[in-house]
Amino acid sequence: MVPPPPPHDLPEENLDTAIHHLERVLRDPLDSVGSLSSKASGALGFTLTPFSALFSLGRSAVGGHLFPALVSAGFFLCAIGTLAWSYQVTEYHNPPGPGGLLLLLDGPLPAVKRQLVANLAGACTLNNDLILRRFGHLNIGIFMFVSGTVVFVLGVMVP
Repeated sequence: MVPPPPPHDLPEENLDTAIHHLERVLRDPLDSVGSLSSKASGALGFTLTPFSALFSLGRSAVGGHLFPALVSAGFFLCAIGTLAWSYQVTEYHNPPGPGGLLLLLDGPLPAVKRQLVANLAGACTLNNDLILRRFGHLNIGIFMFVSGTVVFVLGVMVP
């Protein structure tokens, strides 16, 4: 949902300040997406290692510890799913596009700036929700990985 344009009585320099601020606010979270993807891929690799080790142990090693092995495998599978979900390619909002910008340019400059402020503010809100959801999946995936590793080590490897 795009917020309404700012009031018509704002001075033009305030609109310029708002545009520059919103551009920065829009850019900062998008810059963090690269970091999120790197963390997700690293955590996914770390999760796949003990998951594959669990199955390479063989029946004799796991046979006496079947319940902890299954629990840790469940944690690893949940971790793999949530990490893959956080790694997904997502389309972010970065308005206005070229077509929208050309439509905006027909109006007077203050009206163009007001509409640009409204579009940028709406994109900030939409992008923050998407990014927070992806970081949430990353955090859940890392928690599941750590939980699966603890169960694997304490339940299968140590006894």
